[in-house]
Amino acid sequence: MTAKAQPSNRGPSRRAPSSREPLSRQTVLEAALAIADADGLNSLSMRKLGAAVGVEAMSLYNHVKNKGDLVTAITDKVWAQAEIDTDGEPWRPALRRIAISVHESLMRHPWACGLQTPGIPPARLRYIDTCLAHLTEGGFSPDVIYHAHHVIDGHIFGFTQQMIDFALAPQLADGSIFDMVRAAAGGEVPHLITHIEAHAYEAQHGTESGFEFGLDLILEGLERAKP
Repeated sequence: MTAKAQPSNRGPSRRAPSSREPLSRQTVLEAALAIADADGLNSLSMRKLGAAVGVEAMSLYNHVKNKGDLVTAITDKVWAQAEIDTDGEPWRPALRRIAISVHESLMRHPWACGLQTPGIPPARLRYIDTCLAHLTEGGFSPDVIYHAHHVIDGHIFGFTQQMIDFALAPQLADGSIFDMVRAAAGGEVPHLITHIEAHAYEAQHGTESGFEFGLDLILEGLERAKP
């Protein structure tokens, strides 16, 4: 009896769905997230996604409404990776842990940092509500709560995006940035050069140390704003 031919592993498709693993929304979202992480969100297309899960692009619309729904859903998965459950912790360690967890999640998925999605990711709303709850339980006034949330959120997004941008700057690796800075400034800027040089050994400072340093300054300031 002739053996049944096995499908080739060559080609762009990662795998075709089998009867044991029917295509689902979860499968589609995981594949889409992998593409965005590997090649950036701009590389994500329905055609490329279909090839990744072994179906025609039109079949994907059985699981996602459209490209906007897809982008919102995978962004929600990024936010869902952040640990916001704090089990009755006091406001300060709870907010510190939440902020660090969100930062780390966005660093793992840099395309999602600051992205304005077509829809609202539910996990992000839960993060916001949890942060506001901790500030409320911490005894802050409504005015302080209002500003504190924006300051913490701004630090998370701003510092994370800055780290992402630095990681994508090849001029830092080959040293050409120093000539660019001197030319743009019209002369020597020794303090700035020293600061830029410090980026070349970021790991010695601790990759996350800058984020946590700024976060702790914010939380210490909030402590002083309590009634």
